[in-house]
Amino acid sequence: MSANDNPGDLSELPGLLNWQFVDISLGGIGVFVNLFMSLLLLSTSSLRKEFLLFALMTVGDTANSLGIGLMGIDRLQIYKETLETGVFKNQTPWNCAMKPFNGVRIFGNMLPPTVQMAMAIERIMCVCFPLFYRNVYSKAEKQIAAACLLLSVAVVAAGFAISWHLGYSTLVRFDCGRKATFSKPYTTFIYFFESIGYILALAGTSLACLRILAMQAKDKRSAHLKKIKCYIAVTLLSTLLVAIPNIESILHAYLIYISNEISRTVVWANATNSTVNVIAFCLLNSKFKQHIKIACTRSVRTVQIASSAVVKPLK
Repeated sequence: MSANDNPGDLSELPGLLNWQFVDISLGGIGVFVNLFMSLLLLSTSSLRKEFLLFALMTVGDTANSLGIGLMGIDRLQIYKETLETGVFKNQTPWNCAMKPFNGVRIFGNMLPPTVQMAMAIERIMCVCFPLFYRNVYSKAEKQIAAACLLLSVAVVAAGFAISWHLGYSTLVRFDCGRKATFSKPYTTFIYFFESIGYILALAGTSLACLRILAMQAKDKRSAHLKKIKCYIAVTLLSTLLVAIPNIESILHAYLIYISNEISRTVVWANATNSTVNVIAFCLLNSKFKQHIKIACTRSVRTVQIASSAVVKPLK
């Protein structure tokens, strides 16, 4: 998910400028979709209770989309200034860390895979250990969500601590990529965590699905399959669009040079994943659609009752 544009000279900047508009557009779409879903899930008690982990995932995808959009805006300004002055102005790690997009993106890279792993474990517990799931695990969803959130915040804080330690003494690239801002080892950890998290989540949901298919009771099997299919779709999309492309970022960091064209498509794939995740979940989760229908029906009835209860003013 390398986001470092690497212009060799000023002649490459006009092309890089155009790429930033794509970052801004994809990030903006992701923010709109995920923020809307986050507000809907967190403001509706029945949805919040049933889909707390999914709501938390949309918060992470909102952060990732926002970070990519802000990165596009920041680099658009940098490249325009560079074209005007003809000078590439290097930065320090701490100056780069103060740019909002870096911290926001790290949070958006950490939270979704963490939540998806938690969702996969939840399905495994439900299918393979139903008694433990009913008596213990299902009652600890808030604590699990809090743990996912705290882990993500802690990793972001560690990144800022590294950047603060590097301080103002080191000069880094002018575009403030994550390797320049937080160090190469830290950024590599983010790539590995994100990739392994999504792959493990896909493996876990696939394992739960195989266990469901082995069930004898058709009614129970059908109920589990309705829920697991959206989990598989989300984890598969994340693996294809984020985990596998992250290999490019690791290779670029340590082994071989990767062209800007390939690096940029990796960023776009990551931004796309943050949007299609929520769409896939909503379309494939029958229970979610049922909750939405019930909520809409109640809203319509409330409006009808309120309208019929209006008292006409006396003449």
